[in-house]
Amino acid sequence: MSSSTSDPDLQSPVKNLTIIAKQRVFPLFLETVLLGVFTVQTAFFVYHRCGPGRREVVPSVQQRTHWRYRIDYMLSLAICLYVLLLIFWAMDVVVLQQELLVLMPGLLSLPLDIDAIHGFEKLRGMEKYAQAVLQVLIWTAGDCVALWRAYVVLGQARWKKILIPALLFIDFGAYGTHLIYYLCVSTGPPRLNGFLWDKTSGSVSIAPFMAALSVTAAMQLISTCLIAYKAWTIWKNRKGFFKGPGRMFRTLAAFIESGTVYTSLWVWCIVGSNDLVIGTVVAAWTDHLMLPMAAMYPSLVVMIVTLRDSVLVDGDNMPPSAPRYGADKQDADGEPVDGYFSPAVLDEIHV
Repeated sequence: MSSSTSDPDLQSPVKNLTIIAKQRVFPLFLETVLLGVFTVQTAFFVYHRCGPGRREVVPSVQQRTHWRYRIDYMLSLAICLYVLLLIFWAMDVVVLQQELLVLMPGLLSLPLDIDAIHGFEKLRGMEKYAQAVLQVLIWTAGDCVALWRAYVVLGQARWKKILIPALLFIDFGAYGTHLIYYLCVSTGPPRLNGFLWDKTSGSVSIAPFMAALSVTAAMQLISTCLIAYKAWTIWKNRKGFFKGPGRMFRTLAAFIESGTVYTSLWVWCIVGSNDLVIGTVVAAWTDHLMLPMAAMYPSLVVMIVTLRDSVLVDGDNMPPSAPRYGADKQDADGEPVDGYFSPAVLDEIHV
């Protein structure tokens, strides 16, 4: 959690401008680039679901009744995540504008424009709490998608019906605590929060924030381990699943659905977001990187499993003895070519 420009009346204008550039301008440029990528991703999803050239998906017998509703829910989730990130980005732009057009002129004036400085601090406090709420909404959606994918991929085991609600309860508790204590950054905080803020020099807000990050990283790590285990069992029992035509898509889809890279980013975020440990500049870059990623990844997962059924779920439903492409062909050494299941077999599985 990067800190904003603090004690501006005690710092020189040049130093404040340098801080704004390092902690706001350049990280905001990264956030803008990621938002542009997310815009293309969301537009692609909307076009393929609602556009005239969309590919019709033939549902299975079990899915036929509620298929359309499930697709609408997934598309709505992706759009909501995009809107939340767009609002978050707009707030960053507004604050940067206030820093350059209100705070800096107030610092350059003689004497200092105290009203302008206090007005900016009030706006910054309101903006930080509003962004904290948006962060929690995006994090919650990402955690729910990760646990949902683990539940679907591994099947409806009884232990998961107990584990997943317990994890969500811990998740919501950590986020609620984070939002309550984050009121300290806004103007006129509750008396208890203000007392704790004064006694701990503001570090009381770091503990709930780091706890929320740790819980999110734990959620992603658990779901990644479960999905990776399922992918390993499929690879072990069905060697041809990641071979033959379309193997690159299946491998990439399974890799994305497992969330390995995404979980690694969350583990780094626990350290990188703590400006007391790693510095304010790195913390600012980490914050502007992780929130777009936290919105983009769940949307990417639901887009993959919506436009084309989950690779891991399909692989679990395919019989090991099913005929494959190239089963009657031989390579240069006379060995049979191992491929993927034929379209006829896939049709029989889905019917």
